Amino acid sequence: MRGRVRNSFGLDDSDENGKLALEGTLVVLRPRPSVPSCKCTGATLPQTTCPFKFDLYFFYIDRAFGQPSFGIARFLNSHHWLFSSSMMAYWILSVPVYVLGAMYFLTQSRPASITYVRTLLLNFGLCVPLYLMVPVAGPAHAFDGFPWVSPDVDMPQAVSFIAIPNGFPSIHTSTALLILYFARRWKVGTILASVFLVLIVLSTLGLGEHYFIDLIAGALYSAAVIWLGDSCPATVPQPLDKRWKKRAFGYLPSTITVIGRGSHRFLR
Repeated sequence: MRGRVRNSFGLDDSDENGKLALEGTLVVLRPRPSVPSCKCTGATLPQTTCPFKFDLYFFYIDRAFGQPSFGIARFLNSHHWLFSSSMMAYWILSVPVYVLGAMYFLTQSRPASITYVRTLLLNFGLCVPLYLMVPVAGPAHAFDGFPWVSPDVDMPQAVSFIAIPNGFPSIHTSTALLILYFARRWKVGTILASVFLVLIVLSTLGLGEHYFIDLIAGALYSAAVIWLGDSCPATVPQPLDKRWKKRAFGYLPSTITVIGRGSHRFLR
């Protein structure tokens, strides 16, 4: 097995670097245990539905960009404060979504609020078939040596390993872009959303959850979602629109509750 990998990927096993690169590549090609059918839950279903992943292809494409996921991951590991900030932004993605939604319910018209909700629902829903059509898990799941060992892949191929294929496109990136798009109505919101977007880009690459090409696809995906969300504008009579603003205050307690529970789950 080692001989075939060494000949295919051009790895030299005679020196220490060659051995490390060889071990980082073998993790992708090593046979993995199958997931029992009796445990095929919502988390394991994508793993059994898409056993083969295209990570080697995306890793190969990312060479044109200098493998930013590996470089940013090493940079974040040497700057712990930035690593902690970006990781928190990655895990509390739903918080700014709910906060911005509450702002729309309280200050904007009903058509604008409906457009916001519809666009975010499309963003989270249309990605599922793309995940199944282009299964990619991310370098942290494909390579045990991430981010310190970057294997030399000259012959990309589909490989089988157990991981959820939710890499292409990057929904974290598309959601952060949508937050920036809808927060442009407020100056402070635009600044905060821009900072959040930078942290999301750093975290998605630095945590090894995505390749750079996933982020590019996420940007294009967000543009398509915005177009779909705006294609059917919601129009309502003016009196009903006024009552909508009054009813919007009823959403505030539930929004605060959801944010509080999410923050407690993250910090505990």
